[in-house]
Amino acid sequence: MRKGRRQGPWPAVLFGLALIGAVPAAPAATLPLDGEGGDVVVTAQVRPNLFGTVAIPGPQGRWADKWHKVLADTRSKSALQGLIEPARGLGSIGQLKFLQAEIDRRVGWRSDTTQYGARTYWATAAETLNTGLGDDDDRAILKYQALRELGYPRNDYYLMMGRDRIRGDYVMLAARADGRWWLLEEQGSAPVLAEQRTGFEPAASFGGGRAWVHGRQRQLAQAKTIPAGAAATQR
Repeated sequence: MRKGRRQGPWPAVLFGLALIGAVPAAPAATLPLDGEGGDVVVTAQVRPNLFGTVAIPGPQGRWADKWHKVLADTRSKSALQGLIEPARGLGSIGQLKFLQAEIDRRVGWRSDTTQYGARTYWATAAETLNTGLGDDDDRAILKYQALRELGYPRNDYYLMMGRDRIRGDYVMLAARADGRWWLLEEQGSAPVLAEQRTGFEPAASFGGGRAWVHGRQRQLAQAKTIPAGAAATQR
C-alpha cells in the first residue's frame, strides 16, 4: 500500500460488523483459511482483541481470493528455508525479533503499482524474497508465512489490516509471545509492544484458522438492536 494515499474498504468493513452481529449465521459458515483443515473453537483466549477492539469471526470478503492464493503457493515453503533456518532454535520472542530485523534488512519498499502494475497485489513469500521488494502487506504476509513454517502456534499470529493515522490503510503482523502482543510493522528492526502503539484502528484480521472483523463494545451493543430484517435490507 502507498503510504497516506490509498483509500480502502475499512469504513464498510466496520459497518459490516453490525450486520454480522445481527445475522449470527454468517460466522459459522466461515471456512479455515490456513490450509490445515479443521474448525477452530473460538474462545476469548484466541481472539485478536487488540487496540481496544473485540474481534469476532466474520466473512472472508473481498480478500478471500488473495489470501487463499498466498497460502496455496507451493514455492514459498522452499524459498522460506534460508530465511527461517537461523530462527529454528530460538524462543517465541526471539523468533519475532529475528524475523522483524532480517526482513527489514532484506526487503526494500516498492509499491504494488510500480512492482506489479496493480493497485493492490498480495505477493507470496516466494515473490517477495525473490525480488527483495514489497510494501506493507507483502512484508506482513512474508512474516506470517515464515512463522507458519516455523511451527509457531496457529492462534498466536494474525495478519492485521486497518487504518493508521499517518500511513492511511495499513497492514502489519500481530503476534503473541510470552503472554504479550507484539507488532511486526512494515519497517523497523524490532517488534513493538501492541500496548505501546497508538494511532491505529484495526478493521479485519486473518489468522487462527479464519477471518476476523474488529469493532468496539459500543458497536456490538448497537448491532444487537438492529432487527434481522432491517440488517438484510441495509445489505
